[in-house]
Amino acid sequence: MAKSSLILGSTIKTKTSNTLKSTNLFDSLSGQLERLKILPVSMIGYFGDVIFETNDQRICTFNNMKRTISANYSEHKRYTKKSQREFDGPKNQTVSFKMKFVAGHGVKPWDMVHEITLCCEQGKVCPFVIGGHKVGGGKWTIDSIDEDYREVWNRGELVSVEISVTATEYY
Repeated sequence: MAKSSLILGSTIKTKTSNTLKSTNLFDSLSGQLERLKILPVSMIGYFGDVIFETNDQRICTFNNMKRTISANYSEHKRYTKKSQREFDGPKNQTVSFKMKFVAGHGVKPWDMVHEITLCCEQGKVCPFVIGGHKVGGGKWTIDSIDEDYREVWNRGELVSVEISVTATEYY
């Protein structure tokens, strides 16, 4: 099925086979932006399938994030002189942060812990984005998780948990 578009003023005329369809330019552009998955206003970012966001129904954020950026160097010993350093390239960046999941804030702590645990145990490569910007190279693997069960109610209902995540950049 052949499809062609022609933009006239603020209207797009689309011809599909023998049919001519007129669409408002704004409607067309907004549809394209939705397909690009622009971050919603309440969204802070994401790590894999875990979305960091704050709104009136849900709070899921991270805090105490620390990122380490370093380089590799070789040392060349020289007779009667100081060693000479040679740059061998960058090391993979590391990042650590904490997440607190509270049932009263619209998240299911068990589900969140399970999701992050699977990422670690299966070696899943996760995108890490904050504010629409990739952190480091954008892809990360979780090295370790520390879980602190803050509040557990009757029948094992997890109400509050804090997780410390350590991740390394993946290339």
